[in-house]
Amino acid sequence: MESPFFRRLQDFLPIVYAVITRVMFFVHGYVTVWLIVHCLGNSYYWSLLIGIVGLLGEMVYTLIARKGHEYK
Repeated sequence: MESPFFRRLQDFLPIVYAVITRVMFFVHGYVTVWLIVHCLGNSYYWSLLIGIVGLLGEMVYTLIARKGHEYK
């Protein structure tokens, strides 16, 4: 018989995986834009971070409305 702790952990894991995935995308996007700005010396490229704002909005939707379950 499964203990309540492991059952609760199984319910929580999709949320952890969703957050970890979005954090990795965020870090990758931020470092990429920073590298472009640093190498080219043009701060105009910081506007590319607008896409990351969309990613954060999608993360909030996934965590709240879908309770951490990914799309299939």
